[in-house]
Amino acid sequence: METGRAPTSTLLPSTLRPSTLLPLIQPTRTWPPSSLDQRGFTLLQALVSLAVIGTLAWLALGRSHEVLARLQVELAARRLLVGLERGREAAERIGQPCGLELTPEGWRGAATAAAEACDGGDLTLQEGLLPVQLRLEHSFAAAVKFTANGLAIDGGTAVVGASGTELVRCVVMSPPLGVTRLGRYTGQPGGRPDPARCLPDAEV
Repeated sequence: METGRAPTSTLLPSTLRPSTLLPLIQPTRTWPPSSLDQRGFTLLQALVSLAVIGTLAWLALGRSHEVLARLQVELAARRLLVGLERGREAAERIGQPCGLELTPEGWRGAATAAAEACDGGDLTLQEGLLPVQLRLEHSFAAAVKFTANGLAIDGGTAVVGASGTELVRCVVMSPPLGVTRLGRYTGQPGGRPDPARCLPDAEV
């Protein structure tokens, strides 16, 4: 009868024994932290951080100024259109010719020998809450007149821009029907505005 053999034990290699692996899995940091961990920022790091924050703030401020300038130009251009429409409606309402004058501040009623001032035509171009200075150039007559049935006796072109943005808007009104259009002006600033340089946004 064959006797059973005593079980043999499997020995791990020396590199895989617990006594060898224990130092590898134990944390190496000590507690409490050393004085090196408690030093915080150096003066140079603090100065660099302040410089980065200042640069980001300056970029944000410049961007916000551009946004405000564009908003003011868009608002002024649309108020140019609204002022002309108010003048037309005033002439039709009273049943006789009336006139408007375009000043650097905006539209206002203007009486002439042949027409009274358009009632309700006063409209400023600039919103007081937006600290942006507008540039306005136009070729409208001293008094833009509308007939009793709303036709435009005078036509012209107005160009409006502002410092801080490259956007320049234009408004053109063509007699006698008084058809108006809004676009982006592609001509050079200064001088008499050219209506042919007032193009739709899609063509710029």
